[in-house]
Amino acid sequence: PISFVTASVDRIDLKKRFPLNRQLVMQGIPIFVGRSSINVQISVFDKNDEHIIICTANFIMVARDGITGKSTTINTLLLDDEIAQQNFIRGRFDAQLKKEERAKKLAVTKPSSDESALIHEFWQDRMVRHKVDMEDKSKYIALDDTKLTNVVICQPQNLNRAGKIFGGYLMKIAYELARVTAYKFIGGLENIYDDNIDRAEIIDQHPQFVSSDDIAFEHPVSVGCIIRNESVVACTDTMNAMHARDKVDFFEGRKA
Repeated sequence: PISFVTASVDRIDLKKRFPLNRQLVMQGIPIFVGRSSINVQISVFDKNDEHIIICTANFIMVARDGITGKSTTINTLLLDDEIAQQNFIRGRFDAQLKKEERAKKLAVTKPSSDESALIHEFWQDRMVRHKVDMEDKSKYIALDDTKLTNVVICQPQNLNRAGKIFGGYLMKIAYELARVTAYKFIGGLENIYDDNIDRAEIIDQHPQFVSSDDIAFEHPVSVGCIIRNESVVACTDTMNAMHARDKVDFFEGRKA
């Protein structure tokens, strides 16, 4: 028998906030099939109007032999219409692009000349030009100061069919830590029960999930394993504004 494991989640994009008063449909379509892997495209849309896309995601599933546990060959994909052909081409391009990105990881290759130049420019802004004053905590904060961690012990209720911890659970605890990190970075939480605060303003100023890049599952996780997650604010869009001009308008109570 053949079983499937989740190798990675290539991308998650939240197009709109999930409506609580609408009926939604979740649809999964295999758009690309390799020798042993499948790129499954997930779409969540309004049941009454399929053009209203709420969320999209791409999951890379790998077929395993039920006896040996090794990857095994699977059936090819029949491209019976133009949309399927376009999706297949896009899936093949994504697979090739992901392969090239793996070869460019810092653990494999050194920083490129452009990356080294950018690092040097940041260093000059801090140490030579003195454009960045790290003592001004209202505008700047060190990466290490944004770091948060959590530790969990994996329990049997989170097992999947293969007897390992469900990858969705691991994604959930990572997402929750990332959300708390974002809240902490912007300066804390407002009292949502304060009648003097505009509810719409609270929603607009609180961090909202927009997208997630590649999530790779390198090794299986068993019951009893202690998982330690670490989060850090690696970049903000204010950095682009700092690079473009000397003076930047900062939101009160927020850091960049």
